[in-house]
Amino acid sequence: MSEELLPLSIDSLAFGGAGVGRSDGKVVFVPNTFPGDVALVKISKWKKNFGEGDLATLQTPSPLRRTPVCTYVNDCGGCPWMPLEYAAQLDWKRKIVSGQLAHIGGINVEVSPTAPSPMEYGYRTRVRLKTSVHYGAFKIGYCKPKSHDIVEIEKCAVACEPINKMIPEVRRYMAGAPEISAIVNTVKFETGYPPGKGRVTIDAEGAVPPAWLSGLLEACPSVAGAVALNGRDLTARGETELETDCSDGMVLKTGPALFSQVNPSANLALIEKINRLASLAPGMRVLDLFCGTGNLTFPLAKSGAFLTGVEFAESSVDAARLNGGRLGMGNAEFIRGDAGKMARTMARDGRRFDVVILDPPRGGATGLAKTLALFAPKKVVYVSCYPPTLARDAAEMAKEGFRLESVEPLDMFPHTAHVESVSLFMK
Repeated sequence: MSEELLPLSIDSLAFGGAGVGRSDGKVVFVPNTFPGDVALVKISKWKKNFGEGDLATLQTPSPLRRTPVCTYVNDCGGCPWMPLEYAAQLDWKRKIVSGQLAHIGGINVEVSPTAPSPMEYGYRTRVRLKTSVHYGAFKIGYCKPKSHDIVEIEKCAVACEPINKMIPEVRRYMAGAPEISAIVNTVKFETGYPPGKGRVTIDAEGAVPPAWLSGLLEACPSVAGAVALNGRDLTARGETELETDCSDGMVLKTGPALFSQVNPSANLALIEKINRLASLAPGMRVLDLFCGTGNLTFPLAKSGAFLTGVEFAESSVDAARLNGGRLGMGNAEFIRGDAGKMARTMARDGRRFDVVILDPPRGGATGLAKTLALFAPKKVVYVSCYPPTLARDAAEMAKEGFRLESVEPLDMFPHTAHVESVSLFMK
């Protein structure tokens, strides 16, 4: 059966990052294409109202295209938008947020231009690489899209320089120990901010000898701490806490297996946006739902307002409390529990907040709008990493009498279709 090849002009980008063209009234989604491209597309699937295809031949490149700085971009798949001019990336992220709000939430609002990442390259302070040992040959790198095949890398264009120093050191050490490398699935490379010596976390399907971890530290001068995870068992050697500046010299310490923002320079810009929108003052009471280790809580507490952070992960709450004690932040408390359940409990107990901060995961804050209304806040500042759930939750908020005042996208992940946004709701 012959493959169907279709000439197509790409005129837009869809949520998820694929290029969009049209043929006989049907939309066709084509990854790795951009507005202005004229391409020959190999159709892989036809549905009732749309088709999906793969780029076969780029007949006329878009004027928005540029030469990527990374030699692995066509194989790795981690930065699919890198061939697109950065200004165009920012513009399309704004359009995607606006489109999702309109399509899913039925909300038409002026979305602000996307704030650029302070660093277009070298911004990541965390990367996770896949490993394998095949016929005695050790590999470490990123997986190809929709594949388990590993693309070996010497350096990553979006990783910070300390991480790019660690990768070849750890590769050499692990290649010399095939009996250990054979049980390793992934290696996570991390550094604090400002970047310095880093931490390596190894996810293994078996026990990693502590002596081997100590040897890694000796063989890899760019690595300050090494951690091995085998299920729930953790073995650590060296300096395993990372220090990250989250607000004008305010440093948070985080241990292994705790979430941290991957782009700390953009995280500082995010915190500035939230501070401006929240407009906190001494004595105000603020609820920070999905607070993690206090990435937003502590910078906001500098205002003199009293912050209550709620987080489900016990390890994150423990870290937040330790950081609060070390920083002398007596106006920040942390509660462990499910954000929705704890919010409902606090509302029933009659607690009230002037401002609520929401920073949920991709699943959003479904069902929380009714509870938020009970707190009678003047403002809700919603930080979203996933436009579809922001749109769904914005529609729920509207039903509870909240007005979507502003939406400000922020680029935390240059060269990908991912987009962060900060939205202000007024009661």
